[in-house]
Amino acid sequence: LPDRTGGVSDFQNPSQRIAAGGHCHSLDSREMKLIAFAAIGRLLVWTIQTSGPTQRIKTWLNTDFTNELWACDFCLGFWVFAGLAALFEINILEPYYFPIFSEIITGLVASFVVHLARIGWTAKWGYEVLE
Repeated sequence: LPDRTGGVSDFQNPSQRIAAGGHCHSLDSREMKLIAFAAIGRLLVWTIQTSGPTQRIKTWLNTDFTNELWACDFCLGFWVFAGLAALFEINILEPYYFPIFSEIITGLVASFVVHLARIGWTAKWGYEVLE
């Protein structure tokens, strides 16, 4: 089997590689960074929407903007993911970088993808209580 360097591997199939202590596929650092980015972002959105201290902040501010922001996980996610994109230095526009604009686009796309995943999860495994 050809390996990533273009040479030929000593192992003929994946089970031989695993038996020798290797891995069929392991996540590289970029993939792990994206998974951590999505997971941390979703947890932050959920925590902001449900925790007591942030609910008190929302009540204290009591504006239409904050009420709508807290109610919409896509809207809140945009701000959370844009901030995390700057912290994690994630740019989906690579190899191009436009200061601030790249983080905004990354936050928008990440929020949308995570929002769709949440809707799918809820549709598949969620339940509604009818009264």
